[in-house]
Amino acid sequence: TPDFYGQIDRCGIAVLGCLSQTVADAAAFLDAMRGDAAAGRPGSLLDRSATPPPPGLKVKLLVESPMCAVDPEIAEGTRRLGRLLEELGHHVEEAPSPAGSLDEFLPIYQRLSVGAPVLSEATLQPVTRWLREAGRDVPLQAARDRVRRFGDRILAWMGGADLLLSPTVPIFAPPHGAWADLPPDRHFAEAANLGAFTAVLNCSGQPAASIPMGVGGPRGLPYGAQIAGRVGADALVLALSRQLEAALDWHQRRPPVFAQ
Repeated sequence: TPDFYGQIDRCGIAVLGCLSQTVADAAAFLDAMRGDAAAGRPGSLLDRSATPPPPGLKVKLLVESPMCAVDPEIAEGTRRLGRLLEELGHHVEEAPSPAGSLDEFLPIYQRLSVGAPVLSEATLQPVTRWLREAGRDVPLQAARDRVRRFGDRILAWMGGADLLLSPTVPIFAPPHGAWADLPPDRHFAEAANLGAFTAVLNCSGQPAASIPMGVGGPRGLPYGAQIAGRVGADALVLALSRQLEAALDWHQRRPPVFAQ
């Protein structure tokens, strides 16, 4: 329930959503979360997402991060999606990354970890215990102030753009257990790279969707691109995602791993 998640995430960066096969399913899920008993009614997200987005949207393309290097294959896949958006009549401009560092974000996550319900500290991974121990010394208001500053920074960086296009995750998923023997601080630093493009949007409160881009890397793993809009522009994000769904037909494809 919202109250439950509110108790866990007093910093205000948790998000609720779903994994779906189609954009329409995601829109209907969000309508249900909002309490719309009749999903698809006029004005619902499902209804509004079915209307193509207006042409000429200003899209900011981001394929670099101050946190880590972006895999070249993922960066090129995101640029390729940007070119498709241009073919669909939108304006895409690549921009340098906004400033930011893991050291700035770390206290937020430390404080966030304190609120997670735990039956026994002994059952936690070392990295989680490390986060929780440090988080008890982070004042709640200080963490909230950091969230607000991050959010203000990304909103200012967006400028007059309607949408942001970036990789969802900058690297391919690591093998299972790849970080098991790392010390806690290094374990967290490696894991944090996975959220380099997503965590800042949690801070700013912008709606975002991850759409399939394909499979790649040496192990043939899936990767995605992220589309984010201005605060409150959920319907526009869904509408553009639906436009791309029609152009790419991703809901008709399956990664090779599912055929094994």
